[in-house]
Amino acid sequence: GAVCVVRFQPATDSSAMIRKAASADIQKDGLFEAYTRNPGDGVFLGKYDVTFSVLQDVTNSASSLVDPKYTKAKTTPYHVTIDGNVDDLKFELEPIATPPKKN
Repeated sequence: GAVCVVRFQPATDSSAMIRKAASADIQKDGLFEAYTRNPGDGVFLGKYDVTFSVLQDVTNSASSLVDPKYTKAKTTPYHVTIDGNVDDLKFELEPIATPPKKN
């Protein structure tokens, strides 16, 4: 897609002292390096809901290529606890049933 982003949103039940979201662009090979403010600064320790934006067209939010459940903290099946240096997270996303038509 034109936009491929993973977001780590602090979970509502997180007890982390610092509650800041982090994100990363997902590369074509699926790799990403999440950061909070600046590339390389990583993700604060804590519990997160992991959401995704995979859009075919950056100007059209209806052009999502993944199932809507992955786009919201309340419905995502992915929740992680970051308690140190983590470099082995793996997420598998289901595409939407009918991909949006290209303009």
